[in-house]
Amino acid sequence: MEHYDSNMAARVWQRVQGTQESGNLAGEVLLLLAEETEDAWRYRQLSKNQNKEKAATLAKLSDSSRQCVHTLRGIHYLLAGAYPETVRRSTAPSPAPLQSCYGNTLRRNARYSQWSSHSEYGPAFAQMAVLSQQRCCLLLQLMGLQYNDK
Repeated sequence: MEHYDSNMAARVWQRVQGTQESGNLAGEVLLLLAEETEDAWRYRQLSKNQNKEKAATLAKLSDSSRQCVHTLRGIHYLLAGAYPETVRRSTAPSPAPLQSCYGNTLRRNARYSQWSSHSEYGPAFAQMAVLSQQRCCLLLQLMGLQYNDK
């Protein structure tokens, strides 16, 4: 080899490993953070005026989302050197909030799984993927409970 380009080699190695650049990760973390914050807020809102069983399930969902929120804030801090600004939540009501949360969680799970091969933050993303999978199961159980009430 006459000329070795270390930057090119690093980009090729990232593609081989299936990881993505940190610059893309910072933006992705902010998007994931906004979505997790929104869902945690929805779970808290939905838990009002529910029976004990449903409220307990919604509390588990909210706690799980908050775990991801804290983890994402930590990743952002390490990437950007500062904590992200408080994420504004949408106040738009959803006609089918549980179905909406389920779809959002399922999509985030795929994104967490995609980032789980990241050299520095892969284990955190893998754990958030597991939490997302658990939330999907809890959401389906909660929707099943609603069916029993009808």
